[in-house]
Amino acid sequence: MLRLGEQARRIRQRIPEQRERPGSAGRTWPWIRATLAGELETAFVHSLNALAALHEVAFDVAAVASVGEIRRRVTAMAGCIEHALSLHRDVAAALAVGTPQRDGVLEIIEAPLLQIAALFDAMHDALLGPLEPRPGMRAEIEVELSIALDFAVQLSAAEARWTDPTTRH
Repeated sequence: MLRLGEQARRIRQRIPEQRERPGSAGRTWPWIRATLAGELETAFVHSLNALAALHEVAFDVAAVASVGEIRRRVTAMAGCIEHALSLHRDVAAALAVGTPQRDGVLEIIEAPLLQIAALFDAMHDALLGPLEPRPGMRAEIEVELSIALDFAVQLSAAEARWTDPTTRH
């Protein structure tokens, strides 16, 4: 849980840093845009699969999980999240501050990253909760994560807002 908590803090730290100081662009916006939906889907599907694999090994009641195996699975998941964060940085660098589509595209990337960070926090809070609930409270804690992986649709909808003069802010 310490590593997941650190990952949540890292996500929350890097998003605003990358928005303000992304560094130099390694790719142009047209190049990024051509592959962004597929890259985001890959990064988040792999992140969710890695999270499921971590859950599988950590909560397998038939066996005691080895620390090494849990570490490998957390590291794999962190690598997938790092991929999504690097895409965020690439977009922030390629689209200058003030570019109409910049905030919308960054928000499409940030939303699932922040959802994952919130999930890690909820898991941490659940583990710190009392073993015995207060009277009238349920002992079970449910944590849910739902990420919309239709990045092509989200990017297209955002682009329609930028090109339609009646919907610009």
